[in-house]
Amino acid sequence: MKRTYTLILIFYIIASLIVFAFVKLSPDHADGTPGLGSSALVFFMVLIALLVIINIIKGFTVKGGFFWVALLHGFILLLLYFGLFYR
Repeated sequence: MKRTYTLILIFYIIASLIVFAFVKLSPDHADGTPGLGSSALVFFMVLIALLVIINIIKGFTVKGGFFWVALLHGFILLLLYFGLFYR
């Protein structure tokens, strides 16, 4: 499981760098049209939600350790959702 948590950390570092770069390249427009950074953020949030579902299924079929991974992804998804959309 140590390798799993290392891969999760690498995934989130790369994802945040991609979103940061897209926000710098194409910020949101003044009329409210989302830029490339907002689109990338929504893409990664959907990807994280899929990772939660996949890890819950793997927790039932493979072993229970994947529930902790799903909980970690879910916690990060909640932080992103409530931290970014309710400012």
